[in-house]
Order: sequence, then structure tokens, then C-alpha cells
Amino acid sequence: MAITTPRMAEEMMERLYRGEEIVFPGGYEPEQFRRGFHAAPEMLRCA
Repeated sequence: MAITTPRMAEEMMERLYRGEEIVFPGGYEPEQFRRGFHAAPEMLRCA
């Protein structure tokens, strides 16, 4: 499951590069940002 659409991600990055503050869609804990976002193990399995 994607956090956001590719277009929305591009717009968010453009705003960050301009030094603007952004709000991530959904609810995330600070720890998720500290360690980074990674695919869940079930997403890494090959069928």
C-alpha cells in the first residue's frame, strides 16, 4: 500500500525543496521517520 500517489509525492517534494512545511497524509509516529519507511516483510515475499 502506497503512502500517497506519485503526483502528490512530487508536489510534497517540491514544497520541501522550497523550504515549506508539509503534512504527511495519514497518521505516523515520529519513530517511523527516524528509522525510515521500509516495505513490510509480506511485501518482499515472492509468489
